[in-house]
Amino acid sequence: MISRRTMYGRMCLTLRRIRRMRFWKLLLVGLIILMLYLVKLHRELSSKQSGRKHSVNPVIKEEPYTYLPDPETTFLFENTPPSSEECVKTVLIYGNLTDMKDWPELSNFYKYFSKSKLKAHEVFYKCPTFDCVIKVSLGTSYSLFQGKDAIIFGMLPKVFEGRLDDLIERKPEDGQTWIFYSTETPLRIVNWNRDVRIGDLKYHKIMSYRLDSDIHIPFAYYEPYNKTEQLLHVNESQANFVVNKTKDVIWIGSNCKQIFWPRIPMMQRLQRLIALDDFGKCGRFHCLPKRSARCADIFRKYHFYLAFANSECYEYITEKFWWNALGHDVIPVVYGAPKSDFEMLAPPNSYIHISDFYRAKELVNFLTDIKDSSDKYKQYFKWKERGRIVHTFPNKMNSLCNILPHLGSFELKRLGNSSWFNGCRRLADETAYNPYEPKQQRWDYILWSPWNPNSGKTIGEEKRDRMEIGKF
Repeated sequence: MISRRTMYGRMCLTLRRIRRMRFWKLLLVGLIILMLYLVKLHRELSSKQSGRKHSVNPVIKEEPYTYLPDPETTFLFENTPPSSEECVKTVLIYGNLTDMKDWPELSNFYKYFSKSKLKAHEVFYKCPTFDCVIKVSLGTSYSLFQGKDAIIFGMLPKVFEGRLDDLIERKPEDGQTWIFYSTETPLRIVNWNRDVRIGDLKYHKIMSYRLDSDIHIPFAYYEPYNKTEQLLHVNESQANFVVNKTKDVIWIGSNCKQIFWPRIPMMQRLQRLIALDDFGKCGRFHCLPKRSARCADIFRKYHFYLAFANSECYEYITEKFWWNALGHDVIPVVYGAPKSDFEMLAPPNSYIHISDFYRAKELVNFLTDIKDSSDKYKQYFKWKERGRIVHTFPNKMNSLCNILPHLGSFELKRLGNSSWFNGCRRLADETAYNPYEPKQQRWDYILWSPWNPNSGKTIGEEKRDRMEIGKF
């Protein structure tokens, strides 16, 4: 028999061995964690160092849009109300000042609403063209609806969440005009509010980026010169647009998941074939403050700008095309709206649409050929001799004057039946609620292809054809 002392000794020995094993295991785990931390730290330092090469004097504070100086305007506050003899129309923008402050596109509106000391932030704006004053207020209380000539919905597109039940049931007063306003796509608005019943909202008139809207509010537009102006600009395209351009392609993306086609893998595919610098929250590099003159100088160093919209929607051509690219003499490589829309709305021969190419490699070869030829590159700016770009974004208070001819009694319509709501390649349904994760984008990219609505084929037929010819 084993004595108690021997048994006790063996137990102690076993416990010591267990402790040693635990010590070495813990030490090994600790070393692994330390190595992972050092690798992460190294990557962060490398990213910051490379980012500094592409940014100039980074400042954390963000500047508001400064595309164009404010036009001269006549605002009347409580000390100078309009006379009783003047034409005055009352307009309510459905929203609140807090949300407006966080919406850079409405910085011009916020500037004036925040100054007002009147109820519901009322401001008075004189519309000389129509010889009328609009009294504009801001709020979501239904008591503010009473007596208004017009209610504008959608200018603050995230405000519908939690309010749709009442809005859908409510009806306008007799003679009151309900206007739906949007510079965004229906996909984004459904995503922000996580409610497809946006389509059940009622309206009389619509303001949007589409030409068939009652009131057209584009991000910008191309305006041909008259004959006299053409003579003054005859040598406009002879400038050396290639000078000081030392880099190939730039892409700026701050929206990585709230998109509705596989934009990230499309960009990454091009990045493997050509020198492409990606800026913003979705990229490796940053330039702060955003929309500043410093950043503009950096962007001008590139030959091409990827103007890829967040949605595939008809006529949705945003400021990325008009201002970021053409506004800084960079050739835009475009996608979002179909090519037929760019042919209709953009300056002629000012862009490269990716639907013209079956493979990404073909597109990259085309870009390289243009970049290496000063004469070919210059051809994309011939439009400067024939017309100008008129920037209208971000919209200003004077844009509301355009609603004056549209006030009165009109047929009440359902938003879901409008061309704006149904004007995208995919429907604004429940599938738009969830973030479009990069992993899912990579899977969808396998069968995705640029759209070609003029081909007369369905999307499925287009995909099969492109799979047979070669993947983009």
